[in-house]
Parts: sequence; structure tokens; C-alpha cells
Amino acid sequence: MGYNVRSYATCVALLTDPRPRDQQCIIIDIDTPKVDGIDLLRAMRAGGWRGKGILLARIPPESEVLREAERHGDKVLDHAIGDGRLIAAIATSIGSGLEEWSAGV
Repeated sequence: MGYNVRSYATCVALLTDPRPRDQQCIIIDIDTPKVDGIDLLRAMRAGGWRGKGILLARIPPESEVLREAERHGDKVLDHAIGDGRLIAAIATSIGSGLEEWSAGV
């Protein structure tokens, strides 16, 4: 599978670049200092982005982050998900034919 991958050093860099608005999937590590993945997705959506987010985190199964992610069709996955399962999650989020998310928290 070929993906158009872009990396950003900061959330500000991501938010000020118009190109991500056209992407179907954004992966965000929310366990880093100064970054709130849910706030970042809110800002992206406010700017017109309509994709899905994959949030990499270490959070309890009943957290508010999980509930908000589910409301938008986003997924929260553990950092240790592994490459194969992460690629399957990306493929599913952009609708490339995989039937179900094959990765869980």
C-alpha cells in the first residue's frame, strides 16, 4: 500500500498547513507534553477537515478521550500496537476495503 505520509514537528505546523485538510486519516500521539490530541482534532475539524483520527495513547478504557473519539469515528490505540495492526487501522479508516478495525486498545 502506498500512503502519502507527512510528519509535523508541532501542532501549530500541522494546523497552519492547508494540505492536511484533504487527508482522510491523521495519526496523533497524545501522550506527549503540550499536545492534546483531542484538542488538535477539534481544531482540524473547525478548519474544515472531515477525516478520521487515530490517537496513540496509554489511557484507561473508560476515559473521556475514548468517548469523544468514538463520537467522531476516531480510534484510540495503544502505542505498542505494532506496524501490521496500525497499517490495518489506517486502511480501515480511509475505507480501503478492510471490513473492521483489527486493532484494539
